[in-house]
Amino acid sequence: MRNAVTDKSSRYAVMLAIAVALLASCSRETPATDPDELRIISFMPSATRIVVDLGLGDRIVGVAEHDAAAPSINADGEPMPIVGHFMDVDIERLLSLRPTHVIFPETTSGVPAPLESQLDLRGAALLAEPYPTVVADVYAAIVRLADGLGQPESGQDLLNGFESRMMLAGMFGAFASGIDERFGLDAAAGDGIRTRALLAFAVDPVVASGPGSINHELLTMAGGLNVVGDASTSAVTLDREAVIGLNPAVVVLLLPGRTAEEAFETIAWFEGLPIDAIKRGRVYALTDPQVLLPATNLPEVLRQLSGVIVGDSPRVVAPNDDAEQATPVQATGETGESVER
Repeated sequence: MRNAVTDKSSRYAVMLAIAVALLASCSRETPATDPDELRIISFMPSATRIVVDLGLGDRIVGVAEHDAAAPSINADGEPMPIVGHFMDVDIERLLSLRPTHVIFPETTSGVPAPLESQLDLRGAALLAEPYPTVVADVYAAIVRLADGLGQPESGQDLLNGFESRMMLAGMFGAFASGIDERFGLDAAAGDGIRTRALLAFAVDPVVASGPGSINHELLTMAGGLNVVGDASTSAVTLDREAVIGLNPAVVVLLLPGRTAEEAFETIAWFEGLPIDAIKRGRVYALTDPQVLLPATNLPEVLRQLSGVIVGDSPRVVAPNDDAEQATPVQATGETGESVER
């Protein structure tokens, strides 16, 4: 059996090498920009988070609606202005903020022509970003955004830190999947059998993360076996009978911004189902506002997932809880005898 930790290290090393090479090649083409002169508008919460982690959160002057990563105050010291969303841009308000850079999602319909032409007239840079669908895309997004904002050195530092944090966050899940038993893991966690897990972000009906998604990739890194991993789509809709048939040993709900009360109401949807997750009391909710962002927050999400997939205590991780100090809250359902993982 190949050592999965070594394989994972090699895979991340390749990602890092590619990203560094891309960063170096791009930085030769783009002149540096004085950070104090930047005025950034972001239409992508994932990009907003990366910009903040580049140390440029105080240079953001406007964001799109429902941006969980946006600072509350903009670069002018005012409450952060909202400039619409990518399908309905408030161009007049956007231009009034005098941006030097506008980050916009790269879609099949492209950037609205009026926005593109107005930015061109004013000499503002338009950074079109694809939406990350796998973890490797986040590495590339760090490179592109750092270069596009003229901050290659900050980008290199963020890239290195992101790589290290992903490695550390993924180690627990890898060891708990039976890769290494030196850390005193119990037999159930260290017998080489991954935990059958359902990772969902809605109920009634359940909408679960399938293959081809970052959530699926993180679940695997955390030591889980996705019960809808053989589906043909990255978002799988399930009714109660389908959930019963899949019989997950663990259910993890991703509920960004929900209160503990709201989280427990969602957890209650599974109550009474004859599935192992209910028998063992292993239904969880992660409620950090950024839990669904595919950005530089992924190590924190991975660390939380590793904790609930191979941990002992059902819990709700509240929005303000530190990822390493999740608040244990007993979920609905009674813990029964151990069952096969």
